Amino acid sequence: WAHQRELYQQVRSTIETLRNLIVTVEGYQTSSKDNYIDWLGQYATNLRDLDSMSDHLVVEIPREMIRLVDEGVNPFVVTQQIANETITREKATLGKTLALKKFREELKLARQQSTE
Repeated sequence: WAHQRELYQQVRSTIETLRNLIVTVEGYQTSSKDNYIDWLGQYATNLRDLDSMSDHLVVEIPREMIRLVDEGVNPFVVTQQIANETITREKATLGKTLALKKFREELKLARQQSTE
């Protein structure tokens, strides 16, 4: 978790640096050259730091998700659909488990009654 928290903070820092770089570029004047160079250097440092963190993380993205994103599908929508499908399957499995448990109890009761 510590690595994930560190990664999250680094990503936020990188995004903030990129935002500042964009603002500097959009309002660029010759007097803002030093700011531009500073933000560009900070962005490069952030990217290096992110790259060095990759050794500590294992992230697996299903090929199907990559394909859908390439097709322009929002990954959050896909993730929500998968979560909803999983919940539906879990509810069905729970229902079957409870039905089997009840059936087992009824068989036990019938067996006890037949031996009496």
